[in-house]
Amino acid sequence: IGNDVFIGPHVCFTNDVFPRAAIWTDDRLIKTVVKDGASIGANATIIAGVSVGSYAMVGAGSVVTKNVPGYGLVFGNPAQLKGFVCICGMKLDEKSKSEHKVMLQCPKCGKKIHVDENIYSEIEG
Repeated sequence: IGNDVFIGPHVCFTNDVFPRAAIWTDDRLIKTVVKDGASIGANATIIAGVSVGSYAMVGAGSVVTKNVPGYGLVFGNPAQLKGFVCICGMKLDEKSKSEHKVMLQCPKCGKKIHVDENIYSEIEG
């Protein structure tokens, strides 16, 4: 777990993708990573092996089954990428696109973030 991470009440981190009581060894445990500045809402479940990127935000009650990109906003069961958020927590607005990058800007503080087009295209509905 990185620096300045918020983990809400009753968040659950699993550590075994295929749990079985009768077949137990420590090598079954899988590392989960939460990078600097990420926020995880109350009652979220983070499945073993997932990485939550820097300054990403996971909505309350979400079940995170795949990696969350830096600044990514995910929620739902299973959690889906719905947008991107600023360091200050506000949802970022799309400002421009180039061949390989999308430039996003915070409506509150004005900070600009550049996201790879292939990651940005994963946004669901």
